[in-house]
Amino acid sequence: MLNNNSYALPLDSSKLRSVYVLEGFLLANNEAIEVHDFVRFQDQDVLEFSTRGEARIFVIDLLKEPGYSTYAQNIIMQ
Repeated sequence: MLNNNSYALPLDSSKLRSVYVLEGFLLANNEAIEVHDFVRFQDQDVLEFSTRGEARIFVIDLLKEPGYSTYAQNIIMQ
């Protein structure tokens, strides 16, 4: 649970980071991210965000180039 604070998460340049807000409210890159919003971040060294009150988030990190053919790529190639 995040609580009324500012946070900084380093980002690996080889990855994409997605954030899903389960509860609460975030402010990231001067944009409001609210409950049930899903946002993708890339090409940044650090993801900086703050919360107002309590918030819960789900963070997903994925490789930009996974080294194998993805489901989406297979569908597009058909």
